[in-house]
Amino acid sequence: MTLKKLVLFGALGVMVLVAGAAILLSQTAVSAQSTTPPLPVPSTGVKVSEVPSVIPATGVEINNQVVLMPPNGITPNIDESQAIQDASAADNPNNPSEAMLTLFTLPESIPLRGVTIPFRTIDGVPAWVVTFTESQPIELASPVAGSTATFTFSHHSVAINAMTGQFVAGFFTK
Repeated sequence: MTLKKLVLFGALGVMVLVAGAAILLSQTAVSAQSTTPPLPVPSTGVKVSEVPSVIPATGVEINNQVVLMPPNGITPNIDESQAIQDASAADNPNNPSEAMLTLFTLPESIPLRGVTIPFRTIDGVPAWVVTFTESQPIELASPVAGSTATFTFSHHSVAINAMTGQFVAGFFTK
């Protein structure tokens, strides 16, 4: 099976659709960068298709796109209610939401060894992951001319930097 990646550019940032998941990256290059030492992407993390209610010690990998690790020892500068408010500004505030403090990583944002060009890495960013749940699944159609590709989702999550309150990334799950 060949994985196809669709990249969309919009007002909030760049959306990347890959196999069962979509990720929206912030256009702000510095604000979402980690100020903590990079964490290794867990190879033993639990593989899941949605944001879980609890993150195990080994972390979770969501649809091979997002890694969430427990926020051991992190004291956020913004609280859960502020994170939900900030995430609601980028989403539909009428949908039910849940927030979870995590260390947020986008493995595809980590440059390969030897890459010397400036690269925006999202690796171990302390973040509130706010997940909104739709009352009915939403179908997202590809904007590419001639494409019939669609993606159906019920949950969309927004990662808010727990130290600055700024948008880090967003992603959809079924």
